[in-house]
Amino acid sequence: MASFQARPAGQARSDVTYPCSRPVLVLIAGICAVMLHQLSTDPLQRFSASSLLLPFTLAAVACIAHVTARRARAQRALLEKQSSELRRAVDRSRRQEDLVTEVLDAVDFGVTRITSSGELAVTNVAHARLLDRDDASGQELPVFRGDGTTPIADRDTPLARARAGEIFEGELVWYGQPGEDRRALSVTARRLPAREGVDAGTVVVSRDVTVEEQARREREDFVASVSHELRTPLTSILGYLDIVLEDPALTTVTRERLEVAQRNASRLSELVADILALSTAPGEGFGVALEFEATDVSALVRAAIESILPGATEQGIRVDASGVDETTAVIDARRMRQVVDNLLANAVKYNSRGATVTVSVTGDDRSVLIVVSDDGPGISVGEQERLFDRFFRGDAVRKSSTHGSGLGLAISRDIVQAHGGEISVRAAPGEGAAFLVRLPLHRDDT
Repeated sequence: MASFQARPAGQARSDVTYPCSRPVLVLIAGICAVMLHQLSTDPLQRFSASSLLLPFTLAAVACIAHVTARRARAQRALLEKQSSELRRAVDRSRRQEDLVTEVLDAVDFGVTRITSSGELAVTNVAHARLLDRDDASGQELPVFRGDGTTPIADRDTPLARARAGEIFEGELVWYGQPGEDRRALSVTARRLPAREGVDAGTVVVSRDVTVEEQARREREDFVASVSHELRTPLTSILGYLDIVLEDPALTTVTRERLEVAQRNASRLSELVADILALSTAPGEGFGVALEFEATDVSALVRAAIESILPGATEQGIRVDASGVDETTAVIDARRMRQVVDNLLANAVKYNSRGATVTVSVTGDDRSVLIVVSDDGPGISVGEQERLFDRFFRGDAVRKSSTHGSGLGLAISRDIVQAHGGEISVRAAPGEGAAFLVRLPLHRDDT
């Protein structure tokens, strides 16, 4: 006799047989009893082949029907079990989705997932509050660039650009009209990892940086105000020093002392001018008009080296200028000299006795590259990210006796960018640092 067993969900099917149930056996036995009875009552009765085949056909049909019914019941039980497991999986997925939604709605920054077709798939409550709409009126807020005054068209808003597939990092925008209760947001759009070769879309994160931006602007306003107040008395001091130094009756000692005061007053005046130039908001460019003309960059760099050489020699630092090649570019010579002076001064100031500062100038048919490198203590990766920020000074420098304002590299960056170039650093702790300035040979508007 065969046996029938329902296999659990997910289990491989094995070779099984199915039993004939008791009713089927009783039917077969009944047919056999009828035939035996007929043979016993009439032994001479003859049976045709069809009459002999009929009982066995009926028995086979009964067995097949019974096996089919048993199989159907087993499949129904299997489907019910799989359906139960599917319901549990759906419930588990729904609970996880609810948990993710609760977490996203609890954070104070906007999160939006955009599909590859540009549709908003997931968004949290903070997104609507920060990025899209005004809670009171439900109307879309006007959007302005980082300066807070330049409007942004609807197609150029961070969300619209992200839906178009654009990727960006830390985009500063203002939501709300100037003079009103507005918000500054730092918006980032990043591509999600592809799944099985299919584009998973983009995630947009918006963070409220209103307090930070207001504090930064207040600091810039304060610095600009103090600088303006300092400029007038400094101009007066320098003017009177010039008059006094023209007096032929001055003794040598008095003249030397007055010249020291004049140099320091001039240095302070330049610092005030630099602070005023930096009083513009980041991203608005250098706050001083540049005067471009064809300049021998190599001669400019050699002059800067000659100026720094006495101080470097006094500290036992060698300056290698063998890599300075003849190159001419259309630049503001005075401002680029300021950049080179600052890079050389830093390389000497933060280096150790017996070290070497290497300077090179190379060019091609499109740009000129100025490199100032040293073999000093180097710069950590974390500090490199903030090295060109205004007023930033590294931990090691702040704890040392070396003085500085933290403005030199920020001013250099703005000057280089105003030339249409770029400045970067390559450094590692204990391996020195190299500052690279790349400038275009020609102006686009010339």
